Amino acid sequence: MKIQLNPAPFTLFGIALALFLGFRNNASYDRFWEGRKLWGALLNDTRSLARQALTLSSYPKDAPEPKDFIQYLIAFTYSLKHQLRRTEGGLDMDRLLSPSLATSIKSAHYKPIMLMKEMGEWVQAAKQSGKIDSIQQAAFDENFNKLSDIVGGCERLAGTPIPYTYSVLLHRTVYILSVTAFWFCRQPRLDDTHYRNIYRLHIRCARSYCR
Repeated sequence: MKIQLNPAPFTLFGIALALFLGFRNNASYDRFWEGRKLWGALLNDTRSLARQALTLSSYPKDAPEPKDFIQYLIAFTYSLKHQLRRTEGGLDMDRLLSPSLATSIKSAHYKPIMLMKEMGEWVQAAKQSGKIDSIQQAAFDENFNKLSDIVGGCERLAGTPIPYTYSVLLHRTVYILSVTAFWFCRQPRLDDTHYRNIYRLHIRCARSYCR
């Protein structure tokens, strides 16, 4: 028995599919754009901290302390990358830090935060030894606060995916549309091949968005 279908329901499914696809695309782009801004801010703030360590402190030009601080900044960036990707960053810590500090950082759960603590202690030691004054220390601390905001923003993006409910609704709508369109295209009263191909192309495009 042939089931005769009217093309009108496809309009309703098309509206629902457009709404779900629009939400998902907007949410995905918003997440991408926020991540791009956070990583760009990370680049700017680490550059500012490196410049402050090299130019504001009164260490001699060849002193190891500013270079150590810059290594902390590089290790901080790598550790944040590994934390967000849930990968092991032990090799990078061994390459960038002293053996004792690398061992301590690798055993920490929140490695970027522990590296920020090391940088804060570096600033405190420089203040106590008279290499920077209290105003310069406050400038360092302001950039440390910005780094904390960046880490928190990145963790929020990594830990808050697009709601599962919207993915389910999108998939179910596409499946229903695919089945009904398949039946519709097989009706013998539809002799317009071009009309059928439009529906087939519509289904393929819609399903590609649900992957």
